[in-house]
This record gives sequence, C-alpha cells and structure tokens, in this order.
Amino acid sequence: MKQAVLALLLSVTPALAWDGPGWGDRWSASLQEVRGGVSYNSVIYFTRRGKDWRVEARCEAYDPSTKAWLFQTGTGIARRSEQGLRATVERLDGFFINQDSVVFGTMLCPSGSYNLGTGD
Repeated sequence: MKQAVLALLLSVTPALAWDGPGWGDRWSASLQEVRGGVSYNSVIYFTRRGKDWRVEARCEAYDPSTKAWLFQTGTGIARRSEQGLRATVERLDGFFINQDSVVFGTMLCPSGSYNLGTGD
C-alpha cells in the first residue's frame, strides 16, 4: 500500500526544471558548430544570483575562406523554465539550456551539445 501511495505522489508531482550542474555558484558552457563552412563558437558563464543566474556570453563566427571574424558579447539573466534555464541576453537575443544542449535565438551563436566547465 505504501508503495502505491508513493508511486501516485511521484506521478502527480511536477518535475522541477534543471537548474545548472549543481556543484556550485559558478559554471560555464562552451560549444562549437560548423554551418556552411563557417565556424560558430560560444562560451557562456553563469554566476548564481539568488534564484537566478547572471549570464555573460560571447558568440563568434569565423569564415576560413575569407578569414573574417565576427563576434558579439552580452550579459543577462537566466531563470528556470520548463526543463532547463531560459536566458535573455542583450545583443544576443537569448537561449535555452538544459542538461543536454543549448539552443540560441540568433544565428551568430551555435546550438547543440556543450562542454561543461567550472566557470574559471
């Protein structure tokens, strides 16, 4: 009976949104994507601010055929949303990150799986 009640409670309890890797107040994510021969790179730093995360992001694009670089930086706030964190970042639109991947709202930034770092 106890198991049936526990199973029922767990099935109706909403899942909490992912809130970072869980090891401290600072961490980072970096990723790279190649589209049409252009390399897109990004690094995002997260610093805990109460319930939210302060975000510093940099996105860059490099075209090896023309040797042209383009980059943009921005800061913003990330908050729990759905099954991850949704961030609004000035000059970079925003992004959504969960434990598996990042999706940016601008074509200047890469999207996909990321490398997790300590934020150093």
